[in-house]
Amino acid sequence: MATKRARVHGIVAALSGRAGKACAALAFLLLASAGQVAAQETPSRFLAREDILLYGIGLRVEPAQQTVPRDIATIVSTFLQAPTQPGSPLPPFAPDALVRATLRGPSFGAPLELTASPNTPFNIPPLTVAGPHTLENIRLVSGDDVLLRGSPESVRIDVIDRLLVTQVTARPLTAAEIREKGIVFNATNFQAYNFTAAFAVQGTTVNLSFPVVLPVLLGAQDVTVGRATIPSIQPPALQSIRSIIPDTLQIQTQVPNLSVTGFSLKMPELKGQNFIVPPIPGVLVFPGNIGFLNQFFSVLLMVSNAAPVGSNLVVSDLRASIVLPPGRDTVVGSADDPLAMAVTAQGETPRVQPVTQPGADGQLGTADDLTSIGPGETGNAEYLVEGRREGSHVVEMEIEGTLNGLPIGPVAIRGRAAGAVLVRNPTYTLTFIHPDTVTAGEPYTLDITVTNTSESPANFVSVNLFGRNISGATLIGEPTKQIEFIAPGDSETVSFDLIARITGKITAATLDSDTQVAGRFELKHSVGELGVPLSPESLVLPKEARALPADLRAAVLGMLGKAWAVATAPAAALPPGVQRFSRQIVLDMAVATAEAGLRL
Repeated sequence: MATKRARVHGIVAALSGRAGKACAALAFLLLASAGQVAAQETPSRFLAREDILLYGIGLRVEPAQQTVPRDIATIVSTFLQAPTQPGSPLPPFAPDALVRATLRGPSFGAPLELTASPNTPFNIPPLTVAGPHTLENIRLVSGDDVLLRGSPESVRIDVIDRLLVTQVTARPLTAAEIREKGIVFNATNFQAYNFTAAFAVQGTTVNLSFPVVLPVLLGAQDVTVGRATIPSIQPPALQSIRSIIPDTLQIQTQVPNLSVTGFSLKMPELKGQNFIVPPIPGVLVFPGNIGFLNQFFSVLLMVSNAAPVGSNLVVSDLRASIVLPPGRDTVVGSADDPLAMAVTAQGETPRVQPVTQPGADGQLGTADDLTSIGPGETGNAEYLVEGRREGSHVVEMEIEGTLNGLPIGPVAIRGRAAGAVLVRNPTYTLTFIHPDTVTAGEPYTLDITVTNTSESPANFVSVNLFGRNISGATLIGEPTKQIEFIAPGDSETVSFDLIARITGKITAATLDSDTQVAGRFELKHSVGELGVPLSPESLVLPKEARALPADLRAAVLGMLGKAWAVATAPAAALPPGVQRFSRQIVLDMAVATAEAGLRL
């Protein structure tokens, strides 16, 4: 007897509830009947034999759970499952068959009914409120009849408020970091605060005088040779003149003005005024400025993927562009902009940077940087910015990239971040350490301690003295002293070499400066190059000494000042090897110098 094989299509696997149980029971009965028939058959004869094969048809729904950023659309896919056996097509469905479901969640005041054609996804609109949403009662219907129910029948959609969490921070760079990053700068990148330090110098009057005998020739004629006039008598000595020509020569005794006073300025007497202006003491004036480099900042953008772990939402190819604020003229890129991109040897640093994670070497900006940011991970982008004007200035970042991991496929995303760059120029206190006594012609050192009193680092600080405008002293050596870096609250000291042009004791000091510079003064014990305390008494040669060569006269003045210090210093103050001598020796040398000038 020929064997007939029948195939019966049943809907079993995807059904639930009573329908599913009924189909399962039917399958069991059919299989049991077939077994009884087979058992009653004899090996030799049978009436008929049937194989009843049951195949499941289901409505598969995926994903069962997904995470979606707020305001981004997504899909829920539906698939009609058919047997995988060859030649087993889906049974025909009614032409009006649809897949229906209900969308609920905080984004809707009332449930939203959605429909889709079989084997097409549900299009979920952008969900505007964060929180859990459900697409439930997923079913295949024809009219009012439910043909299949989804597996699963309900899916969850978690809406997160923010996919990317951004933070913008700025910190000033140190001098070492500026060099390391290759930033170049010129005079336009520096600022300066002006100052003028002045010391009042009060000298002591020393009167020196000596008699000078000058011959007055009566009736004699001078001899003129060329432009020179030679007296007719060259007196060798007073006694010889008296004995040789007592009737023709008279002796006149004159006392040149050899009084010595400390340097001072006096106002002329004003006729008709009843007030007296006291003498102004001599002063040491040091005009200058303190220059420093504009602050350079590392502006760091940090972007974190806030999607929950396991959501498979990965951001790739993320890039950010920095937008700097305009200046007072509201024109971006003009000269008064408060911020500017730093410049390296290759030109302006890039305004557009990739947002990456460090690779295996742990360093950003290298070839192995990672260009994707998974859930819970953070990427960074660094910008180098120069601060040109004080204040808090807002910078913005325009961010764009690609979001992967949504059922709908890759989605382009855009965002914006903002942060502030606080530019605060450093402020300083200058401490001038000056000898308490200066002597004309004596070299000495002026020490200036620069203290950074601000909370901002000071880079490439220069202290400059304007040598041409210094009064009372002569600057020798370089007029500019450099300090590479002064941390907030720290101090550095520079020294300038000077030669005093006046003699006296410092009696007062003052500072005139910009508001960002304060001043302090300290006087140190004044000791000359021999280790002898300097004398505040002035020794100024009289006008007759002006006939001497200038370099000789300056050397004599320096020598006399040192000698006067030795003669007037306390014995205990003299260092070993310096012998004490009297003041008269110094006075005799001053007289001899004046006589030499008089003879010339």
